[in-house]
Amino acid sequence: MDEFSLIDIIKQTTPAPESASLGIGDDAAILSGHRLFCSDCMIEGVHFDLKLMPIQDVGFKAVAATLSDIAAMGGQPEAVVISLALPKEKANEAFIKKFYQGVSKLQSHVKFDVVGGDLSSSPGPIFIDVAATGTSEKPILRSGAKPGDVLAVSGHPGMSAAGLYSMKNWQTIKEIYGVLMHAHTTPKPRFDVDLTHCHALIDISDGLASETHHIASASTVAIEIKEARIPLHERAKALAKKTGQSALDWALYGGEDYELLGAFEPSQPLPKGFTAIGLVSEGDAAVTLVKLDGTRVPLKPTGFNHFT
Repeated sequence: MDEFSLIDIIKQTTPAPESASLGIGDDAAILSGHRLFCSDCMIEGVHFDLKLMPIQDVGFKAVAATLSDIAAMGGQPEAVVISLALPKEKANEAFIKKFYQGVSKLQSHVKFDVVGGDLSSSPGPIFIDVAATGTSEKPILRSGAKPGDVLAVSGHPGMSAAGLYSMKNWQTIKEIYGVLMHAHTTPKPRFDVDLTHCHALIDISDGLASETHHIASASTVAIEIKEARIPLHERAKALAKKTGQSALDWALYGGEDYELLGAFEPSQPLPKGFTAIGLVSEGDAAVTLVKLDGTRVPLKPTGFNHFT
């Protein structure tokens, strides 16, 4: 079974929460008092490779990925707890200091407190779990998209996947694509955008295609995306052209972009940093891609998915 089918099973077999107004099913849970709560994990060999990333960047990214779920609810972060399971050869002062140097670097961009965590030994890879709290006076759910809304994305989807490709193949490419590499290793969660007129929101950590389907399903709407409007980064397009890859595929399916995808009020201008890429309409929960030649094709919810 895939990741999302297993999540559905967990949701079906756990009691409805008494201490939360929203439980399983969105980017974060909503507790009493508009407090947000979420967690995320990273595992060596699945989410990162220390041959490609220094441990400082792993610390930065592990917390950034979790805080992105707070951003995806229209919130602001408060505190994090970080749990580490380490093989014994990594359980030393130098490793711990480097990891938390990365966390401190993120704190220079985003305000939050580290308030605790746990340490354990691991017989295998490094395991990192980060839980975070945040607040939002008006949390933005995946389920709020309305017919007529404008679908818009922040930043440039696909930069992280392009960066990972360049990191893995730099000896063949003979060029370092720094801006793409940093998009993969040190992504910054988007707490810098105005979401006043946003009806539905999600981050695109699993890829633009997969996350658009989450909004369509949660809101029970049809969504149309125009290929020509997807804001591909110039460096990603250059790398794709040079290597025979597809910058569009990186954007749609690559994942690990911690940008935001939202459904916005059509009568209001989009906030700075967002690009309109499609429209929301009435209909069954489905996503259509309008290709450059005008052809309309179903966009499958393909993206990063554990267990598949």
